[in-house]
Amino acid sequence: MNKSINLEMFSMGDSDILPSEQRQRLSTELSSRTVEDGKEFDGRRRKSSILQHEETLADSEISSISSNVISTRRASILTDLFARSSTSDSFMEKNIKPTVILALLYFKESNPDATQLRKILGQRLLDIPRFSSIFRMENNVVYCDSISKESVDLEHHIRCVKSSKEDGELSKLISNASTEWWDASRPLWRFTLITNMKDGRSLLFCKIDHAIGDGVAMLAVLRSLLDDPPAGAKQSFQHRRAAPPPLHWSHKAMCFICGCYEGIIGWAIKPKDPENGLKIPSDKSLKDATEKTFTQTRIFLLKEIKELKTKLRSSSVNDIMMAVITIGIRKYLQHKNDPVLGSIDKGTGSLQGMIVINTRNVAKHDQAVTNLGNDFLGVSFELPLQYSDEIDAVWKSKFIVDQWKISPQLFLQKKFSVRLLQMLPESALINATIESIRKPTCMISNVMGPDFECTLGNHVIDDINFLASSGLGLYLGILSYNQKVRISFATDKLANIDSSLLVECMEKAYDELQYAIINKPNEFIEPPHMTLFSPKVVGYYLPVFLAVVAAVLYYIAQSRLME
Repeated sequence: MNKSINLEMFSMGDSDILPSEQRQRLSTELSSRTVEDGKEFDGRRRKSSILQHEETLADSEISSISSNVISTRRASILTDLFARSSTSDSFMEKNIKPTVILALLYFKESNPDATQLRKILGQRLLDIPRFSSIFRMENNVVYCDSISKESVDLEHHIRCVKSSKEDGELSKLISNASTEWWDASRPLWRFTLITNMKDGRSLLFCKIDHAIGDGVAMLAVLRSLLDDPPAGAKQSFQHRRAAPPPLHWSHKAMCFICGCYEGIIGWAIKPKDPENGLKIPSDKSLKDATEKTFTQTRIFLLKEIKELKTKLRSSSVNDIMMAVITIGIRKYLQHKNDPVLGSIDKGTGSLQGMIVINTRNVAKHDQAVTNLGNDFLGVSFELPLQYSDEIDAVWKSKFIVDQWKISPQLFLQKKFSVRLLQMLPESALINATIESIRKPTCMISNVMGPDFECTLGNHVIDDINFLASSGLGLYLGILSYNQKVRISFATDKLANIDSSLLVECMEKAYDELQYAIINKPNEFIEPPHMTLFSPKVVGYYLPVFLAVVAAVLYYIAQSRLME
């Protein structure tokens, strides 16, 4: 049922397209669109819903639109949600800050020509209509207005400053970027070139509001900004395993049952994680989650990771790195003597992670390249912190993703969550937004960048980081670039996380996993037979699923009797 959903959330698109061709595709395709996801709004009611009837833009409202607006389109459901942090008085009164995507591009050169870089970035960015658009709210509906390129003030949007060379400079930048309000009369993006940094490099700090697009969209944008590589140079981009795993019919049946439950209602009623050393305490206000600390592990060679996953049959680079995070989190909790581990080991407790999955339809090969905006699911899952050894942690991490490939969960969750967002009034939407942040312990992203050295404006890019702002205590980002992989962390002060210890635990987790795999005498290690038929799963999901089915059948029967 979910074959059209793309689990390759953070890959950067086609493997053979040049950045200049990417820019042309984005410019041509997006310029021709006047309505974003128009089908989603057919027949929707007005009233107090956050998404109202499409005829809301009456003649009297058009007169209030700025004179430099070229075209107007209705924002999609998720774009509407993200734009409200900058356009809705209610959201701003509740201090729901804008969600932003942050891309950090390090140049080897310490002091690039800022004027030249601003010119190049301006030309390339403004070819993409979303970067010359502003958001506004009319009658509780968000609209996106395209404005002329000439009206975009590049001096404001692309700035240059000298590095303070202070310790924690990057953490301060991320903290400020995560808590600042936008001027909604301008496009919601800003790039800052920071020159002469302490390590001898310079940094292009890119801040883009989530209303402009999600992680996949912004990676497509990032790729379009790069220079074309020299003729004949290697320019391939990575792709993940997409084929569903071969499973026994009984396992598929159980995945179907669990997926129906999770996709219809389970995703909406997830419990809050218990208090633990990685989570912001429940007695702390999320309004005060304003101070972030940024750290990262040493470089892990992508070649090494691929050798590890080759030995573990049917595993992927993603499985290896997710296992590293799982092992690292457990090590950190053990170092802190966190009591939550006791309940986890007894099977009476668990911790959740949240990942974001791309839900773009991949029936057309080019769609993920030109479909900007927001088309994703935020999916919570139980961190597999109970494992027998390091290799078992890989198989359990793989098992989670494999279930999504054959389960209807993602398909159903997308349909039901979209419908719920249509129905919720703004006050309920605000409460749901705050509540959802309180539930998981951490957010995890996995960004697959180019596997070769890139340039922008003829300046060599030495390293890349990619993260999104969040109100969680811990954000973990896995990023690969130029055959190198790092794990980055953005921790909030309220969670009181020992960032240095966390980095140490992650690096040790990688070393121990690598040692365990290499020292196995087998040439290849086959995955174990893993099943959902455990007393815990069957005892929980099956009765609930049957109850849901019974309720639906009862509702249908009552509806027919009323006719």
